Amino acid sequence: MTLSGEEAFRRALAAFHGNGEPQDYPGAAKCFREAAEQGHVEAQFFLAICYHDGKGIQQDDVAAVKWYRKAAEGGHAEAQHHLSNCYWKGSGVSKDYPEAARWSHKAAEQGHARSQLFLGISYFLGEGVPQSYATAVEWYREAAKQGIANAQYRLARCYLEGRGVPKDEAESIHWLRQAANQGEAIAQCDLGTCYEDGIGTRQDSTEAKKWYRKAAHQGLTEAQYSLAAYHFLTLSASGDYAEAMEWCHVAAKRGHADAQFMLAVHCMAGQWNPNDGTRGVEWLRMSAAQGLERAKELLKDLQLPLIAQENEMTFEQAEKLPAELRVKRAASIIPQETKGVQKPWWRFWQ
Repeated sequence: MTLSGEEAFRRALAAFHGNGEPQDYPGAAKCFREAAEQGHVEAQFFLAICYHDGKGIQQDDVAAVKWYRKAAEGGHAEAQHHLSNCYWKGSGVSKDYPEAARWSHKAAEQGHARSQLFLGISYFLGEGVPQSYATAVEWYREAAKQGIANAQYRLARCYLEGRGVPKDEAESIHWLRQAANQGEAIAQCDLGTCYEDGIGTRQDSTEAKKWYRKAAHQGLTEAQYSLAAYHFLTLSASGDYAEAMEWCHVAAKRGHADAQFMLAVHCMAGQWNPNDGTRGVEWLRMSAAQGLERAKELLKDLQLPLIAQENEMTFEQAEKLPAELRVKRAASIIPQETKGVQKPWWRFWQ
């Protein structure tokens, strides 16, 4: 007995979701196909999902695109959004930014919030459409009004930088706060910076640390570094040295060059552990290897006094050594000795 498209779809949906029973993905995929082949747009979309995720059927990105397209051509906004993503990522189809933008536009005009965000990004970057900050702002705003946190963050940045709209720090803070309250980590970090520097709002160290900390706990490396740096800057007031070093270490281990440099400075100055000079130089090298100029400068300056001391030379004599020889000698000396080298450590990161 052949089921109608609607009946097949209802059975498929029940099997897909379970409705209190064990989910039956193979049975769902079979019924979705039966309904989809009868032109049922919603079933076409769900069949595409099954192919995309490999639920109840062999995973097949090309087949997923086929059924997303059928549903998208039938006006299904979510299918249009997914088809746009496929073109954007090159999943099951060749990458094609203009085609991705075209399908995002169709979904966005139906009020699909994530497509409005993606379309805004397309206009902001000029990928698949003519670059236009003003048009990007229009679509960011539409998505932001629907509560998309990343759109709220991007809209805030446009107001902060004056891209596509007149610069307006107060409006930027409004949208940053909206995004931050929804847990958007980068918005939380930027809001912390605004409170630290008094951008669009009053300066407030407590609020700054609160928002940095929220983002840091979500794993945002820049926030981890910013929280550490702000603690160091406020040590004479309400700074917490232990927490500063903890977050500095976390960010440094995750490859943040400035955090590695800051950690190096404190280790070499003996301000964390008096015996951590050697480890400090290791952090300094890591930072310098990433191209941080002040780390390279300090590493270079650090080598000369050590070479001079080890080889009983004057500083001027060490400075005249060929670069290759100087580096070779420093490599053997620095891991063993950092005491006695007088440097104004703090000036290098302030």
